[in-house]
Amino acid sequence: MFQTGLLVQGVKMLAKLKRILPEPTKQLYVGGRLALKWSYELLRRILKRPLSLVFFSPTKALKAACRPPASPNMLVSLKTRSGEARLQSGISIYENVISYPLVQAGNENRLGDYFFGGLADPTSQTLIHEAIHYNGVAYTQSLPTTYIETYSLENCLEIREPILYGGIMFAHFGHFVSESLCRLYAYPMVREIDPFVLFYAPWDLPRYLEKNNFANQILTGFGIPPERLIFVNQVAKIREIIIPAQKYGFGFIHRPDDIFVEFARSFRFEHKVPKGWEEAERIYVSRSSLRKQGGQVGEKIFERYLAAEGYKIFYPEQHTFFEQLTVYASAKKVIFSEGSAILSCILLPDLQAEVAVVCRRRDPRRNIRVATDCLQGYGKRILWIDAVRGQYQFGLDTWDALADIDWYEVSQLLRKHGYVDKPFQMLTDEDHLALVKSELREYLQEIYGNPKFVDQMMKLNEAYPLWIGPSHLVDPRDGLPIWPSENPQ
Repeated sequence: MFQTGLLVQGVKMLAKLKRILPEPTKQLYVGGRLALKWSYELLRRILKRPLSLVFFSPTKALKAACRPPASPNMLVSLKTRSGEARLQSGISIYENVISYPLVQAGNENRLGDYFFGGLADPTSQTLIHEAIHYNGVAYTQSLPTTYIETYSLENCLEIREPILYGGIMFAHFGHFVSESLCRLYAYPMVREIDPFVLFYAPWDLPRYLEKNNFANQILTGFGIPPERLIFVNQVAKIREIIIPAQKYGFGFIHRPDDIFVEFARSFRFEHKVPKGWEEAERIYVSRSSLRKQGGQVGEKIFERYLAAEGYKIFYPEQHTFFEQLTVYASAKKVIFSEGSAILSCILLPDLQAEVAVVCRRRDPRRNIRVATDCLQGYGKRILWIDAVRGQYQFGLDTWDALADIDWYEVSQLLRKHGYVDKPFQMLTDEDHLALVKSELREYLQEIYGNPKFVDQMMKLNEAYPLWIGPSHLVDPRDGLPIWPSENPQ
């Protein structure tokens, strides 16, 4: 830390000298900034990564996957042994596949993200169907001829090691746990050949090499070494690739295949009870500290009510993934504010706690209740409470909305099903109005720089003054120019 402080001071000194010696100082300044940046990155890696991965990078993994394999015919045994079992599991093996980068395509107002690119047959120049991602509404990938023509196969990257196709790597926690695991059930079946696992990452990657990152903890919980992941953002030839059929994700989550359920049950994690949560049996999973990502008017007041009913208020973003799972698995009653946090339960297929979910928004494009499918798909009954009576979006997406919740109605349903003993004290109309105004002011301060908010506000420009005349420079009341003429007579 002392050395980092010296570097910071050095950079500031260089910035001051820049006025005296412009060009040389500029070079020194840039060099100092780079040195500081690298020092910070190295310190972060040392503190957050396993020692063996401090100097590791996805680029190194990709280079290793391009080397000639030690055993050229590793997949031969997979093709000849237990072929019938693999076929029933929906696993296919392909040779000489072309990988085209996955880039976002226009979605034509359809729900979800759509892409150009993916794994293609080199002969037909068409996508391999088993490798196309399904988002619950449609298959999301296509390979137009115009897109193919932008890439050349001459001297392109060649991946020679055996590859297991993992699908799309999402940096967003909810999408990662619900959509990036959908093919990894096949890993235990091919673990013996220690394959690299190929993911497309059209967005930023999660910090999957860091010990406390959710992606790292999920991968290692399934026995998948994070250092075996590779990401390809250029056209590449793949010598041999194992493609598992998609068995999870939106469209599958409400009735998952048995093979995925057993895979979820194989997940192992270190039970880590956060300090102060040793005896927590009643949990409320809150979103009140995530106001920029959607909020509920009065949630803090509702938290105080639940605390009086014996609930502890849990903010999942303040805990590691293992701590979140430990708290949920140890509880007897859990109330979720609807959001990604409930998707943690994908890795708790045998969760014993009673679960209620409070809806926080409405969306005309989807049934928000599908958020509970991750547990209903495992045969668990969920108490779903929708008491949304309005929401403020100002051009933002529904997941960023500020919702007006009837907390009294929520408490009545919780009471009816044994989650609480007393109802929430109803607010007077005046108190409710004052609360809405107060939280709306805070919400507007948080989103005022959002481009979607600005675009929405531009549509609401005032109509006054609406003058009807030959020009906006002429006052229609008397026809006289508003501004003096440049050449007054």
